[in-house]
Amino acid sequence: MKDMTGQKILVVDDEVSILDQSMKVLSKEGYLVITAGSGYEALEMAKRESFDLLVADIVMPKMDGLELLQRFRELYPDIAAVIITGYATIENAISCLKEGSQDFIIKPFTPDELRIAVNQALEKSCLMKEDMRLRVLVPLLEISRRLISEMDLAELLSQAVETLLREMKSDMVSLILLDEETQEPSIKLSHGLAKEMPDTVRCVMQRGDPLLWPDMADVAPQIQREINENGIGSALSLLLLFQGKVTGVLILARLAEKEPYRRSDLELLSMFCNQIALVIENIKLFDKVSEQKGNLEGACKRLEEQATALEERNQQLQNAYLEVVKTLALMLEARDPYTRGHSERVSQLARQITFQLNLSEKERELIDIAARIHDIGKLSISNEILLKADVLTPSERAEIQLHPVKAVEMLRFLDFLKDALPIIEHHHEHYDGKGYPRGLQGEQIPLGARILAVADAYDALTSQRPYRPAMNNEQAIKILKQEAGTQWDPAVVEAFLAGLG
Repeated sequence: MKDMTGQKILVVDDEVSILDQSMKVLSKEGYLVITAGSGYEALEMAKRESFDLLVADIVMPKMDGLELLQRFRELYPDIAAVIITGYATIENAISCLKEGSQDFIIKPFTPDELRIAVNQALEKSCLMKEDMRLRVLVPLLEISRRLISEMDLAELLSQAVETLLREMKSDMVSLILLDEETQEPSIKLSHGLAKEMPDTVRCVMQRGDPLLWPDMADVAPQIQREINENGIGSALSLLLLFQGKVTGVLILARLAEKEPYRRSDLELLSMFCNQIALVIENIKLFDKVSEQKGNLEGACKRLEEQATALEERNQQLQNAYLEVVKTLALMLEARDPYTRGHSERVSQLARQITFQLNLSEKERELIDIAARIHDIGKLSISNEILLKADVLTPSERAEIQLHPVKAVEMLRFLDFLKDALPIIEHHHEHYDGKGYPRGLQGEQIPLGARILAVADAYDALTSQRPYRPAMNNEQAIKILKQEAGTQWDPAVVEAFLAGLG
């Protein structure tokens, strides 16, 4: 279970004893607990600060818990909720679920019942938010791919702003770059802002930390004035950094009536800013190289140095992009508690096999990369199929078996991953030719894929699944030996067993 300590919970009830009990129980769990005695008081609090979970009594004077939840969702559509009720009826349960409550508890409740309901509601909410982040991150990944090949700064900035407005659901964007000589900020592209925000830019540059408003308590008066002048209800601002040096500032904002930004939005924007900063510096370097082409005779040495720098920065860009792909793979695993850490374990097991087979460092690195992202094609598979606890239907199994091909389709545009793609595509092939997706057999299957297949199978066998318990080491080894020569390469199985000692 994910650590939920520090989450902010608002408890609303007209009974002081319930508020006191909830405060005592949930504070001990590490939650930040705020209480309110009525629905109207709770709504006033919600206008000033955001919460991760609402716990509300269904029966309160003037405004009941269901109406409060409905009003809350107008401000925070994705807030988790637990409803307290004194009557355990089917009608109440349906009403709670209909309004988006994750759970409900019946008065009088025990501390354990409250604790369990709150923990489960936050866990469900966290998984839903992770899924939403995935849906936003995939389009950002696609725009990052296009930006890699973009060499026109104006076009790059235009594409970046268009993407941020759409994918981050923003109403205003301002992208400011520093002049290389004077180091003074200059707006390069802006959309939706009625007035410029120079004080906000200076504040973010001086602080060095991201700005998330209205969560910040110490906003300077001049920044508050700029926010009010633009009708902003929520804002994000981050530095563009390249090799530790500030190159610009990005400001995103939503109107007052929109849902405010959250910390998760800040994390997504940070990843995108890293990509943008690298590409902008690449373009600047490319422009400099282009300007100097006419003076080759006197600038050969300087051009060689800049070409080397360009190659290094391209490598940095590739590494940054690979980190985004790895992050997607990890977030995919976070959708299913049974597969968390799977790719990391498979990578370590595969590396043991490569040492036993005396493969080169280059081959070991290639197999390591493939292992860490081998299941990324499952991003195209719905949660209903991927997380299904029951036996899959033939059509569902056929869709699951497409994930190696889907992975290749997602990653084929990344030239630096081209040698890893056959490993990813064929890691479910069987040695006897009865695997998928191509039905390859024996030596037709790339060696890296045969290695990955054994490592992947061992981790799957020794990990718990919703439809079976985890096998112990002896049981898993017995299956590997039995199927060596049929499902798996016997030489690879032998190397794997030797590595286990």
